[in-house]
Amino acid sequence: MKHLTAETKASAPHLRWRRISGMRDVAVHEYFDTAHAVVLQTSREDIPELKAAVELMLRGHGLDDEDRRPGR
Repeated sequence: MKHLTAETKASAPHLRWRRISGMRDVAVHEYFDTAHAVVLQTSREDIPELKAAVELMLRGHGLDDEDRRPGR
């Protein structure tokens, strides 16, 4: 998230970019101190929202599922 441009972030203003980046930092640096309930909630609620936003951004750039497959 930290390497995304301001333009990219502005294309999905409803996403809480700082919070997304912060969750990554917690998961990486404080893994054993992270409450399982927080991780579970994130995986069930936040990740689907993020995935949908990323898919929308990719479609806006003319990319589809075929373009996003590994090795492309």
